[in-house]
Amino acid sequence: MKSMKAVLFLSVGVLAISACGSSGGSAEPVKSATESTERVSIPSDEKLSFVDSDPKIIVHDLAVSPGMAVSGRLAYKADSKCLVVSGKRAEEAFTATPVWPKGAEPVLNGGKRGVRVPGFGTVLEGDTVHAGGSYWKADDERARASGIDPACRAEDGFIVFGAGSFTK
Repeated sequence: MKSMKAVLFLSVGVLAISACGSSGGSAEPVKSATESTERVSIPSDEKLSFVDSDPKIIVHDLAVSPGMAVSGRLAYKADSKCLVVSGKRAEEAFTATPVWPKGAEPVLNGGKRGVRVPGFGTVLEGDTVHAGGSYWKADDERARASGIDPACRAEDGFIVFGAGSFTK
């Protein structure tokens, strides 16, 4: 009986400690872009969701192999309230719509818009993004019927960032 109580006590203690843990995000104070972030309903067989806030972001729940290294500057398009990543791919300039890993949240910090990436921290407009991911063409079937605001679809396609692939 004593050993059962000890196991139960230890289990509750571990749960309490893990609930207090931190994700190791940015030390800067950051707030959500809006108090009521609305997630557009996507069929359960789809792995993309569109977060309609300011900034608007696309989040995925896909197994993404880091097929390529992405390095580009995050920018905010005020007319559409969307974020884009601009950089070079195979020595050619591109502007693509970022698709963030599950759990990413839009943020507003010091008048700049960006994204809080789970396990990494905050990336704001003007920051350079370094991560691994995949490239999808603008007309990719996976994004076509996802409910993504057409104004947020960059002409050069999508950069789908792999979870845990972000570096400073």
